Amino acid sequence: MNVRMVLCAAVIFFLGTGVSLFAQDKKEEVRHGDRVTVILDNDEAFTGILIRLDSESILLDTTYETGGYSSSVGFQLSRIKKIMKEAPRTLEEMKRITGEKLQENARLKSEMARVKEAEAQEERAAAERAKKEKDEAEKAAKKTDEAKKKQKDDDLLKGIDLLKEYPASEGWGQEKLDKLKGQFNTTGIALTEKEKKFIDNFNLWKSTKETLEAAAKGETAAPTVTTSKEPEPIIEDLSPK
Repeated sequence: MNVRMVLCAAVIFFLGTGVSLFAQDKKEEVRHGDRVTVILDNDEAFTGILIRLDSESILLDTTYETGGYSSSVGFQLSRIKKIMKEAPRTLEEMKRITGEKLQENARLKSEMARVKEAEAQEERAAAERAKKEKDEAEKAAKKTDEAKKKQKDDDLLKGIDLLKEYPASEGWGQEKLDKLKGQFNTTGIALTEKEKKFIDNFNLWKSTKETLEAAAKGETAAPTVTTSKEPEPIIEDLSPK
């Protein structure tokens, strides 16, 4: 067997067992409890106390290391380029790092409390705005209802006045309306102001008459008009005189 063949066989053996040799080499270089730095395949570095190393993975305790890790961090061995042994932390260093992490945790806790309070304030402000909008909407609706009620009261009172001015017992009604509308065309006689008023307000006259008649028969509740006192029912005697 020549030298070239020996070298080729060695390369093939090494490639076939590279991962296991890598893991075994690291086990020989470091021990559990050693402080080590792990270099990953993306050149990120992590330092901590070695608490587990096997053929597949590694686990570090990072409690006494600076940075964002406060407990442990692990990686697949296939991602690791290098493991370097570091000097152990002194007691003073561990105390300092512990104090720094406690301060950072307190700062983060305070910041979280501040954010939470700001969110709570915003929620309270939103609730107050919603309540204000609801109150304003209710007031507007009440105002609208009051305006409609007032208009209804005014129409009712006006309609009653029309019924008194144009009593059905004297012939005022639908037939009279139809006759007045065709009067000028058929006779050439102009309408009086009173007749014009009746034509203009006939719909109100009719609706008021029907409302009062229904109430008088007990078919509906008696209409009321809101005054400064209690609402008073209005039932007109519409029977022929």
